[in-house]
Amino acid sequence: LFKVVDRKKELYIHNEEEMRNYILENGVNKLSLLTGNGNNITGNRLLNLVKKVMRIETVLDRFEKEDKNRTVMRVIAGDPAFAPADFQSEESLLKVAKRTRMAVGERIESYRTEPDPEHSSYKLVLDYRMKGQLFTTVIDREIFKSPRFIEIKDLLNQVSVLGEAPYTVVMEDEEKGRKELAGMTALVEYVTAMGQKGLSIQRYKGLGEMNPEQLWETTMNPEKRTLLQVRVDDLVVADEIFTTLMGDHVEPRKEFIYKNALYASNLDV
Repeated sequence: LFKVVDRKKELYIHNEEEMRNYILENGVNKLSLLTGNGNNITGNRLLNLVKKVMRIETVLDRFEKEDKNRTVMRVIAGDPAFAPADFQSEESLLKVAKRTRMAVGERIESYRTEPDPEHSSYKLVLDYRMKGQLFTTVIDREIFKSPRFIEIKDLLNQVSVLGEAPYTVVMEDEEKGRKELAGMTALVEYVTAMGQKGLSIQRYKGLGEMNPEQLWETTMNPEKRTLLQVRVDDLVVADEIFTTLMGDHVEPRKEFIYKNALYASNLDV
């Protein structure tokens, strides 16, 4: 739960998604965007594009947790010529690799194809150097068919209206000037920063942090309160997880945390 003071207005926002949307809407209302190809984007259209860019970054985060380099995945997913048939030919996959290296640059030190007996085809292997270390990203037919890859291809197509960076943001009050942004990620960061400007945000982690009036207004008032239903579809699995995390044995708990740590998000420490 968040309490937001916006100028003289005070409101409560229930969760992080609503809070993020409020900040983005607030930021978008303060500016317009000039793209590299001359488009002027404002209002809801800009808001929707910023949300799509944020979703792209979220999907890339998931790929990165599976040892897929985010830059490589962004370029490959945005390659309109890349097709499932390319996995049937080493020559076709090497063409994909060359296009990817041209887009990414020398950070891709090497690339090659390898047999993929499981799918009676080939897979593409790219070695990417980052911060002095070499990482390997493997692209096979399974990834190409995965829901995340299909989603990010669609999202990249939708945000292509932004064109090539850099972008220019123009403040609603033009006396406050313009700012050039290096890319889509910088655009999201700038809109977020502008959306937070002038807001006082307080987060409540528990009911004990509120006074009686705040408790009534946000939680106890039947006309305003929010009720959430919790379902446990698999009692056996739920009991196993609960026992692992809350039981007396330390080693299973440590193993569970090590195994699942990279998949955690929105941690409240």
